[in-house]
Amino acid sequence: MKHIIVVALAATGYMSETLPTVLIQTPNGPVRINESDFDPETMKQVDAVEAPVEPEPVVISAFDPETVAAPEQLLVMKSGRKFFITNTMGVKLDGDAAEIVGIDPEGYTTEAAAQAALAALNA
Repeated sequence: MKHIIVVALAATGYMSETLPTVLIQTPNGPVRINESDFDPETMKQVDAVEAPVEPEPVVISAFDPETVAAPEQLLVMKSGRKFFITNTMGVKLDGDAAEIVGIDPEGYTTEAAAQAALAALNA
């Protein structure tokens, strides 16, 4: 165990200093290497390259009606004394998701009312 600790401490000692680097051109684009590895006879040094522009990620709202669930993938399930519209996994549509698709997030007192709300989604 002592040997592992000694090796780890020795390795961190070498990492405490930053080595100078240069940017060289390769067939696959610019690459940063240690300055001590640079060979001016076989390598071409280039100036700093602008970082490529990253495309902005596309954010899909979790409450987008088209991504919540297709009406044919919804069911009526009873929980306690109320009936709720759920997905096929039994997860209730509640909160903003329920309001966006037009159902009562608090559930329905009768199964008929819940089935009517589900039928209205399918219309």
